[in-house]
Formats: sequence, C-alpha cells, structure tokens
Amino acid sequence: MGTFKNTNIGIDASFLNNRIDLNADYYITNTTGVIWKQNVPATNGTFNASSVFQINRNIAKTQNKGLELTLTTRNIVSRNFNWTSTVTFFKNKEKVTALGEGAADFIENGDYTLHIGDALQSYRAFKIAGVWQYGEEADAAVFGKQPGDLKVEIPNMEKISNGVWEKSFEQEDGTWKTNRYDAENPYSVNADDKQIIGHKSPDWSLGFQNTFTWKNFDLSIYMYLRQGQMFYYEPITWYSSSGGAFPSCFNYWTPENPSNDFPSLNASRNWRDDQYYTSLAYVDGSFFKIKNITLGYTMPKRLCSKIGLTNLRVYGTITNPLVIANSHLLEDYDPEMGGGLDFPLTKQLVFGLNLSF
Repeated sequence: MGTFKNTNIGIDASFLNNRIDLNADYYITNTTGVIWKQNVPATNGTFNASSVFQINRNIAKTQNKGLELTLTTRNIVSRNFNWTSTVTFFKNKEKVTALGEGAADFIENGDYTLHIGDALQSYRAFKIAGVWQYGEEADAAVFGKQPGDLKVEIPNMEKISNGVWEKSFEQEDGTWKTNRYDAENPYSVNADDKQIIGHKSPDWSLGFQNTFTWKNFDLSIYMYLRQGQMFYYEPITWYSSSGGAFPSCFNYWTPENPSNDFPSLNASRNWRDDQYYTSLAYVDGSFFKIKNITLGYTMPKRLCSKIGLTNLRVYGTITNPLVIANSHLLEDYDPEMGGGLDFPLTKQLVFGLNLSF
C-alpha cells in the first residue's frame, strides 16, 4: 500500500472502583506511495476498443486523523440485578494530501476518485439537485431541460436573473473567465461538471451495548449508528422511463406530484440517454439500527446437576428489529451492506441452547 508514519496517543483509565472504564486513542497516520491503478494511454495498445491496459503506481499521499473511544459503565451492581453499558465511538477524517508529479487534479479508478483534500474512496459524479418544476421553465431552458427533467448543480455557476446564468472558468494562465447563458445560448452539461459528492467511509460511527441480568435471566441490546457515508445503490437506476412495476419508494415526478426524487415517466424519452442519470444511484448511506436483542435464561446449577449437566442456557435472538436509514430511497434495504445486493434486509428470530456436560 505504501509507507506509513503513525502517531498514536492513548489513555486507559478506571474510575469509581472500576465502575467506569475508559479507553481512548487519537491517531494520525501519514501514508506515502499509495498504490492506485492508472490507465495506460491507448497509443500504447489496448485489450480492445473499449478496454485499456492498467498499471499499478505509487501515486498519492494520504493522511488519516481519528479518535476511538470505548466507555464501559457498570450502572447497577447488586445481588440480583446488574446493568452494564458499553459505548464505542469512532471518528476518522481521511484525505488525499498529494498526487504524483504531473498528475491531473483528480485520478479515477473504477468507482472511486483520488482528489486532493477529499477522502481516499471518494465519488466523483454529477450532483443531482432535484427535478425541474413548473415555474422554473426559463431556468430549465438554460440547460436544454423542461419541468420533469433532472436538475444538476454545476460548479462555479450561478443564477443572475430569471432564465440567465453565468459560469466562471479558470484559464490556463490562472485567470478566470465568465460566460453568460440563456435559452438562446444554452449551457451544455459535460464531464467537467462532475464533482466530489461524497465518500464511502463514514465520518463517524457509534455502538451502544446494554446488558441486563436479573437472577437467572439476561437481556442484551445492541444499537449501532453510522453517519456521513455514501454508496452507489444501483437498483435505483433499473427502472424504465416508459413505466411498469415500481417499488413504493419510486416517487417519480408528475404535474400533480412535484417530486424531487425521480424524473417524469415518458415513453418517448429514455432516462438512460441523460448523461447524469446514473448519478441518481449515489445515496446517503447513513443509518441507525437496533442490530440485535437477546433474551436468555440460565438454569440453576442444582437443577442442572439433577439431569447430568453443568450448565444449561436457553435464549432467543432477534436480528435487525429496527433499521432507520437517512435516505427514504433505501426502503427494505440494509444500509450496512454498503450498496451491495447480495444481502437483503432480513429480520431473524433465532432460538438456541447452550449445554455443558
């Protein structure tokens, strides 16, 4: 991967006769020579007309700063009842600090893009700003669009007045030039208008485990929160613009339903002809879930001995009883899967026995 230089500061502490335990780690990791795949110019040969050769190069420098906390508290300790809580917190800020000599402002590799100042697994795409609505006809015409079409946020472009927009361009000598656009001189959206819209890794995550015991019963509840991540959820772009069977979350635009989620249905126009249609698939992957709840009962030792056992515990576990995604587009999907399609959202109820002889 490269050469690492790591600085770590840690604290381990206990308070109130070990009723509270704290573990904290702050780290800074600088990495040089990050390996990244890079396309070889087509003039050097290709596999075929659409596939070029790739090489691995030590091409970038990155920095990671993060904080990891684990706090365990024994809230109630008594003869018959105990309650213990554990909170884990993780926050990481990663960024690319330099690209190789002669490299462009960004380097793409598959789904991800290297860009100075942004995370290693960043997404570069068109930033969807909703759907053009009635009352915005003049502004939509500046981009060759109409109400019901997707709206894209263009970098360095601002509205001057109704139906008049200006975009600033940086020239080779470092100076800036401004062009004006309207319906008579429309702006053509192109690949240069893509921008970093998010990254795969979360900004922070939080876990919260509570364990209760009362006599021979035990109950544990584990909750998990992840914020600040994005992923590519391809099924959003599978639907046909000519109509058909859609899930309930597919809230497409109509004159009576001015949605900002999906463009209008039109059998005469294919959504996939729009160069930024696939950018719809980038969604906020943040979520909260109760990951599991387990209730158990341990048979008293004197009863176990009568049936030739040293220990007997029966339990039931329910998995994913509650999942709340930040994006309403992730209906019936587990965001913890990160956009993958191999594992649907499942809720399981499992019963089991723990036996010792």
